Amino acid sequence: PGLETTLPLLGLAIHEGRLTVERVIELVAENPRRIWGLPCPPETYTEVDFDAAYTIERAHLRTQCGWSPFEGMTVYGRVRSVVIRGQCAYKDDQVQVQPGFGQNLYG
Repeated sequence: PGLETTLPLLGLAIHEGRLTVERVIELVAENPRRIWGLPCPPETYTEVDFDAAYTIERAHLRTQCGWSPFEGMTVYGRVRSVVIRGQCAYKDDQVQVQPGFGQNLYG
């Protein structure tokens, strides 16, 4: 468990003044691209509302294990939309594309 709570936990750090939005972008987007030598895909971005506060609850988790060590914690940051190659792939908690839309990064 942890992937789906990573961004909201970083949002909490922004809310508490421990990180900036720019630093979070560096940590979750720029550094992985640099480390793995990945291109910055055109028309690909994620919209996050770092003012949106909510409590992590087991009933709303999508992780296969169905639990989080952060359950009960109030965090900040909801992904509002994800655009990949110019197409909206995720919006308002709903996947907008069919399985197979993604592309392998290598080979």
